Amino acid sequence: MTLKTMLRSGERSRRSNGAKSSLAEHLIPILHRLEAEADPSVRETLKRSFLAEEDRCSSVADKAAAVQGFADEYGQKLERQRAITAEDSAPNHAQSDLLARIVDVDLFLRSRATVLTNKLNGIL
Repeated sequence: MTLKTMLRSGERSRRSNGAKSSLAEHLIPILHRLEAEADPSVRETLKRSFLAEEDRCSSVADKAAAVQGFADEYGQKLERQRAITAEDSAPNHAQSDLLARIVDVDLFLRSRATVLTNKLNGIL
């Protein structure tokens, strides 16, 4: 499922769960910008923006579900990009940079998902 598909399904479920879909609508554009941005300082600013938007949602369960969904999506995207890069006998600089940015987003999301899941389970 792509992020665009996730947004569409979030829009459909908004009627039943406004907080989660609203959260997704705010986080998806930040994730797209984070993936596309090469400048490390801008990437850090975008991560802080992501956390600020995440904090606007009061339900830890909604935050955990949204972030875990994004982490799963980026895990799949990472595997696809690794396969593309591996198939190319001489990957170009742009492919390598994109792969590095996707790895960074994936690690960021997995870390957030772990923190939120631990909060949800009362560990933190």
